[in-house]
Amino acid sequence: MSSYVFPDVPTHTGNGIDVSKTHKACKNIVENLRDSKMDDAHKVYVRSMDQATTTPVKGEVDGEIPLWLEGNLFRNGPGVLNIGDTWYNHLFDGMAVLHKFTIKGGEAFYRSRILESDTYKKNTAANRIVIDEFGTRAYPDPCKTILQRFMSKFSGLQLDSPDVSDNCSVSMCYFSDQLFAMTETSLMRRVDPETLHTVGGRTNITNYVAVNMATAHPHVDPDGTVYNMGTSFTGNKGPTYNIIKFPPKKTLPDVVVKFHVIRRSDGQLLETKYEADTFFFFHSINAYEEDGQIVIDLCCFDDGAVVNQIWLENITNPTETFNKAIQATPRRFVLPLNPQKSPAGTNLVTLPGTKCRSTRNAKGVVHCHSQDLSQDLMEMPRINYRFNGKKYRYGYGFIPTKGLNCGTLCKVDAETGETRKWKMPGFQVSEPVFVERPGATEEDDGALIASLVNEKEQKECCFYTGWVHYTFKPVRTYEFRYMYERDRRPIPGSLFTASRPPS
Repeated sequence: MSSYVFPDVPTHTGNGIDVSKTHKACKNIVENLRDSKMDDAHKVYVRSMDQATTTPVKGEVDGEIPLWLEGNLFRNGPGVLNIGDTWYNHLFDGMAVLHKFTIKGGEAFYRSRILESDTYKKNTAANRIVIDEFGTRAYPDPCKTILQRFMSKFSGLQLDSPDVSDNCSVSMCYFSDQLFAMTETSLMRRVDPETLHTVGGRTNITNYVAVNMATAHPHVDPDGTVYNMGTSFTGNKGPTYNIIKFPPKKTLPDVVVKFHVIRRSDGQLLETKYEADTFFFFHSINAYEEDGQIVIDLCCFDDGAVVNQIWLENITNPTETFNKAIQATPRRFVLPLNPQKSPAGTNLVTLPGTKCRSTRNAKGVVHCHSQDLSQDLMEMPRINYRFNGKKYRYGYGFIPTKGLNCGTLCKVDAETGETRKWKMPGFQVSEPVFVERPGATEEDDGALIASLVNEKEQKECCFYTGWVHYTFKPVRTYEFRYMYERDRRPIPGSLFTASRPPS
């Protein structure tokens, strides 16, 4: 195990908690941070980054990383939770921090950088939050005159206004050969994939396609074509959903289609209307067509209460209502494509082995009854991406337990319902990524990688790599970690035991 000596790291305001110097609107959050008896797993979510690691550091490898496992893993998320003495109120709101893991030749390296957004620059210049976010209202900008502040209350906020946040803190995606940080608005920020520096100004997709907002979770075809879903509020027909297609080149055409069920072959909207019991979801697992039926797998919440529960104040003092609201279940729906050929009221789902049901009423509307794919919860789902849009068997994610305690990786078998789990006490896991072994013939023949957060040691970053073929036990585990030293004394510790994978 090795450690690294860094220059003196300045203490971020948020970690030196002082209620007397805290903005009055933030006192409840800061008091909870100081006095709360919340467990270590939840304390992870209220850390505010001290300093980014802009120079790559080499990790100590415990075991052996396969030589075929090579490339870059980019991660993104809200990592700066306070500016000066003002705090963000909601988990979605913190300033974006970009992370890059580089794996090459059996070695691993790490670097990070705060996204250099206009929002971050304005906030830090004012030393307080001056741009609104999803759940946080801005505090007055000391750089503005009283008249400017007064007039801003009467100015209609435009989506391309500089006062709209470009804090792209949700995901990262390549469009052709350009890497972008994304969020759930129309704004994206281009990022240098080597240094993580922000390149150029804001990119507003409204300038290229007729949408006002788009999701931060696009899908990418093998040829580089990017598909995403957007919404439009200003069209002649009123609010609409739109499917956006970005060809694998730098020009972004104006291509939209309304969304119900759309054939990819010709872009035609199906006339059949499909309904289901109310649910809410952030992330889809996969979808594919089989025997004239569409199979859709999602991580479903029973309702949308999760959005109104993940305020930082609730995370610092979680309740049973909070714990229940953030429980997502892997769930399957089956949509028959030709329901008109069957009598009303009969089950139209004919796929073997599924408990899903779909019935058509007299008006031709098909109601879809779902099936849970596992008895366990699951969020942040991933699959072997070679099976994206195709029939698949295995999904990977993490299992939230006791609120936002996300310390368990999981592998869900969509055929049998069996769920295999892996966890390391004292660590929170990220969304996993499956990397298929070259020459693999089985869907799950490969490695699962995920970054880990040490619940107690803030100055540590590491990731887990494990074989998942046939079993989810850590028959071969690899570790990359880097740590700050304190007073030049290494921080001791070791995570995993390495052993041989099955032959």
